[in-house]
Amino acid sequence: MKCAIKVFISFSILLSCQKTQDLKTQGDKINQNLQQDLKENLKENRTVKNSIPVANDINFFSEKYSSPFELVIDESNISDHPFQRYLNCADEGYFSIHYIPKSKDDKTFWEKEFYSKIDFNTHNFTKDSPKIKKLISDNFANYNIFAVWVKEKFLEKNNGCTVESIYLTKNAKADIFYYNNHIKIWEKFKEGVIVEKLPPYYDSDYFTSEFPNLFSNQKETVEEEQNIVKLNGNWAVDCRNELTTLDINNATGFLSLNSNNAIFINLKVEKAANKNAYNLKYASLSSQQAYYKDQLMIVDEEISKEKVIGQFIIKNDGKAELLWTGLYNLKKQKLEFVGKDFLLISENGGRTPVILERCD
Repeated sequence: MKCAIKVFISFSILLSCQKTQDLKTQGDKINQNLQQDLKENLKENRTVKNSIPVANDINFFSEKYSSPFELVIDESNISDHPFQRYLNCADEGYFSIHYIPKSKDDKTFWEKEFYSKIDFNTHNFTKDSPKIKKLISDNFANYNIFAVWVKEKFLEKNNGCTVESIYLTKNAKADIFYYNNHIKIWEKFKEGVIVEKLPPYYDSDYFTSEFPNLFSNQKETVEEEQNIVKLNGNWAVDCRNELTTLDINNATGFLSLNSNNAIFINLKVEKAANKNAYNLKYASLSSQQAYYKDQLMIVDEEISKEKVIGQFIIKNDGKAELLWTGLYNLKKQKLEFVGKDFLLISENGGRTPVILERCD
């Protein structure tokens, strides 16, 4: 299918010409509202900068190029994501369509789970295509879709044109495309990239590193999950002192507040704006004794549950930094358990911030 779309940019106005044929797999027909729809969509911010806005050199989803969905590249290489491929040494050349998962769970599924229970010696891989296709079709929006296209002039062949016999010429080049699911077109993101491997051999890491903006949310999610793992646990100034502790488990915590009356409190743990930082809030009184009635004690309803009492920051060396503020007494309208009245500061010799080490 040939399709030409010209985009003229004059300040903030974008005009798009009508496509002659949309993707058959989408089942859409061109109508009189298409031009307006394209105009509105193209005004949206691009997720990747410096792309060539619209370049339908080839419609990789055309029925002409229909091909199986695969995970196995060859007898010794399995892809970490689903892909399709098409080869025609006399015309289009060689291209592959890559379905790169956006979420960590989907990435793990294709890498480790899809083939986890099969016998590679006896399994019929040709029967997997319908299953892979359905899994992708049911969750199409969960993938960033790319195409790597090497034109025929950059292909050499040995004993016919097959995926087993072709190889790249010296200084072969490829064009990289991204499928914009919002406006249903392929966008050329890179042109004439020097390549040293055939299209199907590009893994997920290539696309996430080359086009990080498309995966920014995914990376933030992965980093946050990793930080939660680092955050959870038992923290102390000195792990040998088992009576002084800060325990964190996801969104909750438990803290040794004051030793005079053996006060322990429960915490709410919330992500702060700064990277690797978490706000601590008073949730409730866990327990206290009345050893010294002239010393600080807690009346639960008098303590603010909205004020931040401290900030917990994970450091690169595996330790943590506690910036302590204190509990805000609503009745007295002042902070309490500040300075050495807070057990961890007292144990830290009165110094702030308090440096904590993980004890488990």
